[in-house]
Amino acid sequence: MDTTQIKTARSGAAGTTRPEYTSVREHTQLLRIKKLTGSGIIAIAARHNLREIQAERGADSHIDPRKSLLNVVLRGAGRAAAVAAEAVRLMEQAKAKPLRKDAVYGLEILVSFATATSAS
Repeated sequence: MDTTQIKTARSGAAGTTRPEYTSVREHTQLLRIKKLTGSGIIAIAARHNLREIQAERGADSHIDPRKSLLNVVLRGAGRAAAVAAEAVRLMEQAKAKPLRKDAVYGLEILVSFATATSAS
């Protein structure tokens, strides 16, 4: 259970108040959105997300390969090459013109929930 406490603190402007937040985290829930830019970024991101980069699964890695089997692909292909091919197909289908060097090719969205063992 996240115990966020809200205190009222006075600001200097004619006695107005603003909330002041302090938080003690017992578990974390996370939503993160990242822009994917640059040529080939869809394939690179897919290889990372689908744990196809061997160096990321090595002894010095923070990734536990035993837990990677628990990852679930909610929608789309389960291999990086297929993800990249689908991105190219969608761009062609949309008749997208050549993109700028700094164009956003996609969004990476990470949703993480508290584990059952840490939830109160």
